[in-house]
Amino acid sequence: AKLLDSTSTKTKNSSLDDNSGLNVKAMTFNREELNGWESSDWGVGLEDQILRDDNKLTACPEGTPTSVATIDNASLSPIQSACQSEFLVVHYTGFVTVPGNAGEDVAVNFKVAKDDTFSMSVDGNSVIDAWNNSGCAWVEGSTTLKAGQQYPLDAWFSQFRGGICNQMTWSLNGAEPEIVPQSALSRVGDATEETTTTVAEEVTTEGTEAEAVETTEEATTEGEMTEEK
Repeated sequence: AKLLDSTSTKTKNSSLDDNSGLNVKAMTFNREELNGWESSDWGVGLEDQILRDDNKLTACPEGTPTSVATIDNASLSPIQSACQSEFLVVHYTGFVTVPGNAGEDVAVNFKVAKDDTFSMSVDGNSVIDAWNNSGCAWVEGSTTLKAGQQYPLDAWFSQFRGGICNQMTWSLNGAEPEIVPQSALSRVGDATEETTTTVAEEVTTEGTEAEAVETTEEATTEGEMTEEK
């Protein structure tokens, strides 16, 4: 598979001081713990034993990148350098937002280059499931998303040994494919701010109700004292 040129997408040397890009957790697995590893140099047939579970893999050492601008070979290189180049699993999480007039439906075709395995869900729905070891090949899946709305994205990639490639592109409403840009990805969702506001409003409301109860109790007490007199 021939990858798209990432130098024109502002994915290299991009600052992640803002909320753009994706979270990434890089982990490793022990090939010798897989049943049948001796007879499979390239991991074919062993894929189901490479678990997509953060708790059942070994975390890469401190200093390994924890965020990436987008899913691209350029983002994989520093992860490999800080951790290891083979028997590697990468878990991408965050949110994706398609551009366009807010609320309008956009037909999205995701096309991903992978060597070895890759799977991805958007908004909890599987879009690509290609968890099989192979040379660098394109896999794809389609969905419809509303422009301007954030959708949770969860993706897994694994590298057994040998060559490596991973690049995520999309085609919007039939347009030419392009690498999903950093600007369309975010590591934390907007809902966090909304939740904070809601809690604050609830506290204010509860305070108002408490004051009202105290006022009522005071009025009742005064009334009782008047009757006694």
